[in-house]
Amino acid sequence: MATLTKQAVSSPELTTCIDDPAPGMQDPRTVSFLQYWEPGDTDHTRVDTMYENNTVGAWEIDFPQANYIATPPKYAFTGWVQEIAPAETNGTEVVQRTVTIQVQGTITITPGADA
Repeated sequence: MATLTKQAVSSPELTTCIDDPAPGMQDPRTVSFLQYWEPGDTDHTRVDTMYENNTVGAWEIDFPQANYIATPPKYAFTGWVQEIAPAETNGTEVVQRTVTIQVQGTITITPGADA
């Protein structure tokens, strides 16, 4: 699942002098997702090629369908592959890797709809 981050904004409460961070604007710097990598898969090779060529592309992350969700949510944005981090494996499981995208511009979030 993709990870999105918001910046914590300083908002000290005057009566107690405690600085309680409040949620700020979405931090548009990076989006990371776990990819089950299969060598030779066209979509997976595309990520590698974009990384090697510093290509900026359109990305869309669709969340999985669930019984109670008629239309799953999705994130859409433009960005480039900043990092590909393979997970450690014991050689018997599917290879996983974390792909980190440096976002350019805003992330469009389409909310899902209940069934």
